Amino acid sequence: MWRLAHSRHEIAGVFIHQKSSNAPMPGLLMKTASRLPKAHAVAKRIFGARQAERVALGRAAHLNKVRVCACTDINDNRTLEVVRELNPDVLLTMTWPKKFGAELLNLPRFGCINCHPSLLPKHRGRFPLTAALLAGETETGVTFHLMNEEYDAGDILLQKPITIAPQDNGVTLFKKCGLMVLDSLIEVLDGIAEVRLSPRPQETQQDSLMPGLNQTDGLIDWNMASTQIACKVRALYPWIMPHTFHRDQRIDFIACEAAAGANGAAPGQVLTYTDKSILVATQDAAILVKSPRVTGFSQWRSRSYLKTHIKSGGLLGAKS
Repeated sequence: MWRLAHSRHEIAGVFIHQKSSNAPMPGLLMKTASRLPKAHAVAKRIFGARQAERVALGRAAHLNKVRVCACTDINDNRTLEVVRELNPDVLLTMTWPKKFGAELLNLPRFGCINCHPSLLPKHRGRFPLTAALLAGETETGVTFHLMNEEYDAGDILLQKPITIAPQDNGVTLFKKCGLMVLDSLIEVLDGIAEVRLSPRPQETQQDSLMPGLNQTDGLIDWNMASTQIACKVRALYPWIMPHTFHRDQRIDFIACEAAAGANGAAPGQVLTYTDKSILVATQDAAILVKSPRVTGFSQWRSRSYLKTHIKSGGLLGAKS
């Protein structure tokens, strides 16, 4: 926000979504957090990651003397009245949880602009980074587009590509996209103000939509190819924890890598185990599971369980 606040463009206000009217008010959290040197870390510990992001945004707005508006429904009359009062030229958003209605979309002079973390029309929807990593792609990007009443379907204003490195996961790729947004935001606003950006329709024949995910999608199927499993683990973390089972004990892990062949071992069979990794056979080769941990166990207790029970020749898979 600092970069935008110190540009030639004026921030009229900041909207922060809260799930219910009984939730802690971001404005109050923001004022409290502004007195703390590590506001984001404190809020994350007390309120959770999503609320911490709201606190950090609220604090940044407070420090830059920008009005903060909390809302449970971006389309309700109260919120629409605030937007009319602010009279913005542009409304910018990224990953807002609710669809904008027609009345809101028509209030800003130049419209509403969304920043989507993919090269639209590819990977529309809620999980674009997951979709790119699952597909084993080597490039994604960010798209600034005008909003309409369909999700991620408006005319494109600007796109910037981002390289996906072999070691990237959901965390690192999200950070890359965030930095690209920061680097491109002023360029987009300058282009709108100077009428240099020409909106272009999306090529709908190339669109794709990532289906919804839930926690059960984190279960690893060892009958898949090693490269597919490695892509899945990179894609799911941190939104869904990749995991497997040893008997009734769930084992979580956040990283793995494809390894050499399993010499005829059955998929899911343990080949070797150390304190820091498990080598597991897959359909075509093997996967080295890094830093495995039994769900709900302390690090010491988890290591003790794995050392006692995980043996070469044992099987990992679905809950027995």
